[in-house]
Amino acid sequence: MSFLPNLYDCNAKCRKGYLDLLKSEATEENGIGFGRGWLFIWLDGGLSEEMIKFEEDLGVGPGVGYPNMVVINGKKEKYSPMRGSFSKQGIREFLKGIVYGGKGASPLYPLPPTDKLLQRLKSSGQSVIKDWDGKDAPPLEDSKDEL
Repeated sequence: MSFLPNLYDCNAKCRKGYLDLLKSEATEENGIGFGRGWLFIWLDGGLSEEMIKFEEDLGVGPGVGYPNMVVINGKKEKYSPMRGSFSKQGIREFLKGIVYGGKGASPLYPLPPTDKLLQRLKSSGQSVIKDWDGKDAPPLEDSKDEL
């Protein structure tokens, strides 16, 4: 699960670059996720207080920065947040550490209660099935009250 910067911090071209990176790692023959049956999903990071709590429950969020990634194994009820660069090499090193373990591998933590995570996700207003329209964020309206 990846948490990408919102469109005010990363325009459409920037987001498309992150999505292309994730897609290549999930589907290309030389990608670390290819043939493993992994599901790669992404969300806008930090959109609400509940979303931030959801991210913090998984060891990512505003304090860590965006973009970020966490691997979740629902069967084993474990997760591991990425602590490296959100780049092709960084993602591959992180996921190889998850797959093969060994020295330098990311630690696995007990997954917080799933119902708690799902409730926070639902309360945040995020949808993991809502498609992004590929456009930049709409312009922010100036508020005269803030001046």
